[in-house]
Amino acid sequence: DLFVTFTGIDQNTQQAVPTAADTIAVTTVPRTALSTAASVTDPPEAMDNTVTIGTTFTVTATVANAPGAAGIASPGTLTITLPTGYTLAGTETAAKPFDIATGVSWQVIAPPQPAGPQLIRINITGTPPDENSGQPAQVIDGSESIAIVTEGSAVSVRDASQALGIDVGPVPAGTSDIQMLGFEIAYNVSDPSVSDARIDTIAVTIVGDDGSPLGPGTVAATLSHLAIDIGGAAPYEVVDPATNPIVVSFMSGPTAERLIAPDAARNAVVSVSLDPNPSATELSVGLRTGALVVRDAGSGQRLGVTDSQGQPLNGVITSDPLVVLSAQFAEYVHNYPNPFRAGSQETRIAYTMETAGSVSVRVFDLAGDLVFEENIPAGDPRTQPGPRETTWDGRNGKGDVVRNGVYVCVLNAGGQTAKFRIAVAK
Repeated sequence: DLFVTFTGIDQNTQQAVPTAADTIAVTTVPRTALSTAASVTDPPEAMDNTVTIGTTFTVTATVANAPGAAGIASPGTLTITLPTGYTLAGTETAAKPFDIATGVSWQVIAPPQPAGPQLIRINITGTPPDENSGQPAQVIDGSESIAIVTEGSAVSVRDASQALGIDVGPVPAGTSDIQMLGFEIAYNVSDPSVSDARIDTIAVTIVGDDGSPLGPGTVAATLSHLAIDIGGAAPYEVVDPATNPIVVSFMSGPTAERLIAPDAARNAVVSVSLDPNPSATELSVGLRTGALVVRDAGSGQRLGVTDSQGQPLNGVITSDPLVVLSAQFAEYVHNYPNPFRAGSQETRIAYTMETAGSVSVRVFDLAGDLVFEENIPAGDPRTQPGPRETTWDGRNGKGDVVRNGVYVCVLNAGGQTAKFRIAVAK
């Protein structure tokens, strides 16, 4: 208690003025004493400081004060510092204001490949004033670190083109529904109590002959259609795509057909249709990091996606090149490989059929002698409309391997005839 007493003399009478007194109760408290604590608070499976590649998680920090100590007159500032590879989500800012005992949170995106342990640091970078003295508050522990580990994802993608029978070969301009790439999406979780994984979107990157993504304008002038079949009632498609990557959404389809149960997998097949006069004459389709948005069907939390080795998808899941040739019959007909090794290798003779009809293939030497002949009757799959192929193994009608050199192939398909050269090199 502080005691204040007033005494005085009346200036006229010179008599003492009656004494007046008051008591002020003053409490003395310790200075503000701040300390910081931080942890991963969401999703629950990341609270052990282990996160999945590419996923978003929440870091929350709280500033505490010593019991009974003075408060702060205004908010201070907390700043988060992330290790290499980690980024803040959306419009998050590294520095945020804080009040005592009130959590401050940041949304953080894990790197696209396994990493760690690495340290996420949170520091008091703006010291608030003590509410009583106005002086900077006392900071006992202004820094906190979280040792974070990023692991490979539970969802993996592997190229399944060969297993699905996808064989990308030259096609004429204007060809529709060309299967380019097949891949398997696996949910590598053995616990049956875990929610299914749900495919929301897949983004396909169109790559040119130099290995670089094509510009959106080139894509628009090359493709009339892109579709992805994940085994549902119908493929999901984008008509007249004009972006790169091309994002295919499965959100409008039945949920059941885009779910993957724990320890199960689903195949996806990418098909394209070409414009009649495409801008690009060679292209591939592929998946890049972040191409698949797959979520936990129960919580909606996004799951990380890698290749089968736990690495980013970039450059790993990419189709063979699609070579686009002229739609004119005589310009399109060709063989590949050319030259080829007769007797140990086949050459594929490619042609187009406008309508169904018989096909004949005749191979002559340069002297004009018939070396090989094949007649394919109408009704054979090789005589149906569209781009077709047959093969020659480099043997003559007697089964003998022909000599090295140049031969002339005359092909008649559906009433159209073309002549081209085939080179043999053993």
